Amino acid sequence: MLSEPLVAEGDGDGPWKSKVKKCCRGLAYYIGLVFLFVFLIAWVVQFAMYYFATTVSGCNASDLKEYSFPGAEASEAGDKAWNLLPQVFLMAERPPMWYGTAFDVIPSNEASSVASAPVGAWWQTWGPFFYTYTYEDVSNSKTTLYMRRKLLRIGQCHVIARCDGKGPVVTFSEGSNWLVNRFRSLMKMNQGYSFKIYLDDELVGVAEETEHGFQSITFRDKATGESMGSSVLKERHFHGQYDLWLV
Repeated sequence: MLSEPLVAEGDGDGPWKSKVKKCCRGLAYYIGLVFLFVFLIAWVVQFAMYYFATTVSGCNASDLKEYSFPGAEASEAGDKAWNLLPQVFLMAERPPMWYGTAFDVIPSNEASSVASAPVGAWWQTWGPFFYTYTYEDVSNSKTTLYMRRKLLRIGQCHVIARCDGKGPVVTFSEGSNWLVNRFRSLMKMNQGYSFKIYLDDELVGVAEETEHGFQSITFRDKATGESMGSSVLKERHFHGQYDLWLV
């Protein structure tokens, strides 16, 4: 009988192990390239959708030069060119289209009834990383406002800006409220989420959202704690199946 194995220990495994490692490295390399390619394509698509929703739709200062902003109303905060929207209005969800969804802006009153025909609409444009929201008036189909989510932030963070470049940029941010917000939501507390409101870099107020029971959001002045405005979900079955908000 032979006292030694026909194949020396390790001689048969060496070449195969080397080939497997080489194959795995090559596979990981190509998978990485595919993910990088998909990531870059997604950003190209995101930029194209954002560009279409804003610049192509007329969201720029030159298109709004000396514009009178029909449909807007004056308030204590400023004239209608400052507010851009009615003081009190209903936001009525439209049936979704293949290119996106929208909410009609309908002037209202303290009785939360319809005061006149819609004066504009908020459009939601899809993107791989974030949606872009734009406000278009009815009178001249002018896009006057846009909103989008800011990335690389703790929790939710959205910015609202005028298309004419005037006035401050409004930012709603969870920031340091992120952990507390998740705890409140998990425990189904009355106040679910709180957001900080900035005008440019100045903290001016907070937004308190209730997501259980009667859904609403209240805007309070940071210094005084007084309510500056609010919005409530008035109906969940407007025209049978759509949301209707009073703002």
